[in-house]
Parts: sequence; C-alpha cells; structure tokens
Amino acid sequence: MTDRLEFICANAPRLKRPFHYTACGLGNVYLLSGVKSEKDQEYGPVVTIERTQDLHRAIALQLIHMERKLSGSEFRFLRKLMNQTQADLARVMKVDVQTIANYEKKGNIPGPSQQLMRIFAYVHLLPEEASAKAAKSIALDGNLREHLPLKELRKITQNWREYAPA
Repeated sequence: MTDRLEFICANAPRLKRPFHYTACGLGNVYLLSGVKSEKDQEYGPVVTIERTQDLHRAIALQLIHMERKLSGSEFRFLRKLMNQTQADLARVMKVDVQTIANYEKKGNIPGPSQQLMRIFAYVHLLPEEASAKAAKSIALDGNLREHLPLKELRKITQNWREYAPA
C-alpha cells in the first residue's frame, strides 16, 4: 500500500492541510475536504467526516481500479465494506477461513483471489438493477476495468471522489 489516495467531498470547503483518514483501516487515505473539527467541552476535539459511507464507496472504487496488487489491509477493507466475515468470504471463495486471515495479515494474495475480491466488491457496490448485467459481462471475458459503467459509478459516489489535480 504505497499509493497515496486523496479524496475530495463535493460542495465542501477545501482544508488548509490534508486530513490523514485512518479510521477506515488504511494508512494511505487523505481527505482534502469534507472534514469538520470541533472542540467539545466535555470530550475535547471531535472530528466529523461528511458522508462516510459514500467516502468508503469512493475508496473501494479506487482499490478496484488499481493496477497493482491489493495489500492485506485493502483486502480487509473491501471485505468489511461488503459486511462479510472472514468465514463468509472463505465460503464464497472456496478457501479455508485461515487463508482469508493470512491474506489480510500477510498481504500475500494470489492473482485469482485479487480478481475475485475486486469483482465481488464491484458487484456489491453497484445498484441492484446494474449488478446482474455487470456480473454476466465480467464472467464472459474477465476484464473488470472495461465493465465499470461511468453512469453507474456516479450513483455510487455522488459526494466523494478521488482528487485528481487539473
């Protein structure tokens, strides 16, 4: 996990400094907007992230799109985003639960498991009416990146997107 991922929230003021967002379990996510910091008299500093579920979808889409291998923590992030236990995912991937635990802990994830995880996460993120069509297309040729319809992706991450400087 070496790539720095930066995200910006629509209609939110730009931060003076990027906020290092570690609550998702990844160490390379930075937010350029959508963060509010306040002081609570009883509890001290309180940080609020706008639309975290939407942010997590945007992070997932970036992980799905990446050309490089997923790290163990990225694999775990996608599994948790899908609300799956290690045992649930092991059953679907036809591997032992310890294999999933090792993927997440050691990060040595073979290519077929990488591709399966990306496909599962992608289909999970799509609206129901689009997921069946996408799954069929991916199953026919295995090329995930060609089957990410932009129209559907915008529905997934209406508020957050990866920051791409002009």
